[in-house]
Amino acid sequence: MSLDLGPDAVLLAGEAQEELIYVKVTNNGPAPVFQVMAIADSTASWLDGGEFFFGRIDPGQTKVWPKRVQLPEGYRDSVEQVTFKLQDGQRRVLGEEDELVRTVGQLLPRLSYAWSATDAPAVKGTKGDGDGVIEPGETIALRIDVTNNGPGPTDEAFARVKNRAGTAIDLKVGLAELGVIPPGEKRTAELLFEVKGAAPMLELELTVGDQDRYDHAAVWLGGFYDYATQTIDLKLPISQPLRATTLAPPTLSVTNSPPLYVGDAEVVLSGLAEDDVGLRDVIIYQAWEDGEEKLFYQGGGTSLRSLPWTVDATLKEGRNLFVVLTRDDMGLTDIRSVSVWYDPDAAQGASPQASLTQPLGGWPATSALR
Repeated sequence: MSLDLGPDAVLLAGEAQEELIYVKVTNNGPAPVFQVMAIADSTASWLDGGEFFFGRIDPGQTKVWPKRVQLPEGYRDSVEQVTFKLQDGQRRVLGEEDELVRTVGQLLPRLSYAWSATDAPAVKGTKGDGDGVIEPGETIALRIDVTNNGPGPTDEAFARVKNRAGTAIDLKVGLAELGVIPPGEKRTAELLFEVKGAAPMLELELTVGDQDRYDHAAVWLGGFYDYATQTIDLKLPISQPLRATTLAPPTLSVTNSPPLYVGDAEVVLSGLAEDDVGLRDVIIYQAWEDGEEKLFYQGGGTSLRSLPWTVDATLKEGRNLFVVLTRDDMGLTDIRSVSVWYDPDAAQGASPQASLTQPLGGWPATSALR
């Protein structure tokens, strides 16, 4: 029994990268076997529990079962394990086969944004006198300029505002879909609300992000769901001049990390967190199938804009996931995952398949594999 991932021997992340994989089974015995099937047990959710049906296999015959697989948006470079358990119609186990699967992740966006509010009647949907002051009875446009400063495009970028002021606000347009934003480009959203009351301060919650394209491993495997988007509280004063604000989340860079597949249990990771206002902290976790451990914490300081970090870690056999998080003084965040597969046999000279040792960097940087 064997797994065939095609000529590139890898799987690419993203909705546009649906691929066919094939499980092949050959009967090397002297008699036919009947109602043969294989069940996948995998560290990858998109493959775990998959069933492959072969039916009758005569002596010397090879049968192939194809399966379409699609990695989630935001999937990162990783190595996953799958165990195929082969059985016949009597549920007798005919054998097992372990395979390591290389996935090639995506380059991700990194969003910054500027917001401003206006009562100028020239903006579609607004109703006001244009004096730049929020007043009861006016319909205000909240303008959001979203810029992609990351190496990869967005997929379904959006800006959303929620009412935290109760009856003082009637939200007219609370969601703008921005779609694909290529690296280095900007998109603009205009959200609308009517001022109904005379509260001294109008409170809103503003969220900017992408529906799917964020670090999948860090958010879903690490459990840091709040880090998928950027959310801040807005407080807009009544009867006072409005001002525009630009917000950029902190940035994490990993300057040194182990290869994707290693035979040495001791590794070092290092990098740098930066912010244009001030860093609150940097936190690093190491996670396995059976738990996690906090490896590193360092708080920032007043107006600290750069914070280098280094951790020494001991790997467990199999998949090791490192999650690096940082927050700035505004509550904005960045998150980065690093996946490492530890195989003690590799340290003893076992030769891994070539795809496991290809360099990191995400798709399309490694698209030459195809």
